[in-house]
Amino acid sequence: MVEKLCQISNNLKKILIVAHNSEVTQLLHFLCPTKVVHLDPADIVHIEFTGIEWNEITEDSGIFIRRVSFRD
Repeated sequence: MVEKLCQISNNLKKILIVAHNSEVTQLLHFLCPTKVVHLDPADIVHIEFTGIEWNEITEDSGIFIRRVSFRD
């Protein structure tokens, strides 16, 4: 999934990824490895990137902002 993120046009500043929970959890742990969050089905995760382009995304380059759960 990271390869797909790196192919996004830099004209886009915000994107929404819809994927199976295990894929989103793996992506979260790759981008924000110090933030361990359990994701329930239908959870939404907000991640930001500061000072980098899409093609510069690497491990630990994301900033975890919040998790929104519909179970709360």
